[in-house]
Amino acid sequence: ALVSTWRSAGGAVVTPTVLRIGVVLLAIAFAVYAIEKELHLHRLARLLTDQRVLTTALTNRLHEMSLLLEAGKAMNSVLELPAVLETILRSAMELLSGESGSIMLLETPDDLVAVLAHGNDIAVGRRMRVGSGIAGTVPATREALLIEGQADPSQFPGLTPREQQVMSALSVPLVSRDKLFGVLNVNATSDRRYTVYDLQAASLFAEQAAGAIANARLYETERMHAMRAEL
Repeated sequence: ALVSTWRSAGGAVVTPTVLRIGVVLLAIAFAVYAIEKELHLHRLARLLTDQRVLTTALTNRLHEMSLLLEAGKAMNSVLELPAVLETILRSAMELLSGESGSIMLLETPDDLVAVLAHGNDIAVGRRMRVGSGIAGTVPATREALLIEGQADPSQFPGLTPREQQVMSALSVPLVSRDKLFGVLNVNATSDRRYTVYDLQAASLFAEQAAGAIANARLYETERMHAMRAEL
């Protein structure tokens, strides 16, 4: 049988077997190169995704800080307590993109009363014992609460029907200079779930809010003293 041969430019004899082996090795080399490039592209894609996530997170944090600063200025620009409370609740719901919210102030050391509410106006005037339900637990412990999913009645005895319906909420104490004034409650929209980052933002906001309430009450006290002095 005749075996076809070829001669390379250098004069070496190249058989079909050698040629096939060369083609196979070349194909393997291209495959390895393609795999390396694919892996490199995947790494770049992950890096870009991580960068976008970090950028988005940083943008959100900067937006929160901006809102906190604006809220602080707004709360301290008024002195009358009703106006201060309105500014606090409106700013809190904007900061946290809340669907509804309320401010409950201590009427006595053992009783809270809802003095303002948005998204649930019938809640105004509602009273709650300290230690009862979600809002009542906060002043008892002075710790902020993040509610994820339906609240457990065994964990929060005395849950109200409204509290049982909420699936994601924040409840933070209003404390200034170790004095407790009440509780700020914000409920999320149905398509959002609050996180620990939201809880941290709400806690920082509540510190400013409590200071504004303290200033407003001090202003009211001094104004009453001035009015009495004029009589």
